[in-house]
Amino acid sequence: TATYTTYDLTLDKVVKGDMGNKGKEFNFTIEFTGGDEGEKFIYGGQEYTFDDQGKVPVTNIMLADATTAITISGLPSDVKYKVIENVPQSEGYETTATVNEASVDVAEGENAQTVAEQQKSKDQDDVVVTNTRNAVSPTGIVMDVAPYALLVVIAAAGCFVFLRKRRED
Repeated sequence: TATYTTYDLTLDKVVKGDMGNKGKEFNFTIEFTGGDEGEKFIYGGQEYTFDDQGKVPVTNIMLADATTAITISGLPSDVKYKVIENVPQSEGYETTATVNEASVDVAEGENAQTVAEQQKSKDQDDVVVTNTRNAVSPTGIVMDVAPYALLVVIAAAGCFVFLRKRRED
């Protein structure tokens, strides 16, 4: 009897930082490549099929910090995948990612962050995308500039006093 073993992929979202919105849902897309035409897998009760080019995207995955991780079941081990988080840089989040607790590269674009393409392992892959957003702290520019400005004012006053005395003599 021939058996065909498939594997799972989970995707979880973590939001950190004092300005991170833990209730905000983030939109994800996962692009799978390298599957054989007609191979199938399941996500959210829906069946997805690899096309004649061995590709299939799973779109509109909505995750927040408070939501449960999603699981995609029935993946062959020879596929590759890219996780794309559709969040503009203007929102101020710094994005990092791990696959099975190992850090992976994240390419930051104007409107999306992309986790570097990964080869599906012969086990369950746990992908965690973390967004961190902290408050911008005051830089203390007044304390950086104030001592020098004070020195300039004192020097100017000293010059004024020194030159004024000479004229009177």
